[in-house]
Amino acid sequence: MDTEDDALRHLRLAGIIRLGLGGGRGPSDAYVFDPHRLALPAWACALGDAGAPALLVTLDRHLDTVVPQRPAAVPDRAAGLRALDEHARWSLDVRNYDHILAAMEAGLVGDALLIARTRPRGAFTADTYVDTRGRPHRLVAVPTVDRAAEAWSHPAPATPCATCWTPPSACCWTWTWTASPP
Repeated sequence: MDTEDDALRHLRLAGIIRLGLGGGRGPSDAYVFDPHRLALPAWACALGDAGAPALLVTLDRHLDTVVPQRPAAVPDRAAGLRALDEHARWSLDVRNYDHILAAMEAGLVGDALLIARTRPRGAFTADTYVDTRGRPHRLVAVPTVDRAAEAWSHPAPATPCATCWTPPSACCWTWTWTASPP
């Protein structure tokens, strides 16, 4: 954020709190928001109008990967912060399950590492989401942090376990009955 106007831009986002992190490395700001669909304008504010889409790493109780009701209606990042904020508040699902794929539609998020245990009804289940503009996005979902690095490096080709969405050989039931991971 280079100008004074940019520095105050987040104040237009009612219900979103910007925290300055300081330090010389890594992100300079963090955003706190509820409901989850307000992640869309928070990410737009953090990323600005240009640059590559972000790699999203998210930890949540459930996967927020339901396809938006009208994915082609999600404004592109170039439409600006106000358009994305309005879309999040008035067009995204009030259950807060569709903001990640909406962010991919907008060009804010490229790929995502999703750490969560449950899938809401209607959640997208494939490992690649192709948005309405034809851009592919990799989705790697794991139930626990300790499985994230392996899953990101080696996506599983097998059909996932219906309980925890990991390959059957490493699913939650295997972990439950063994002292250590297989």
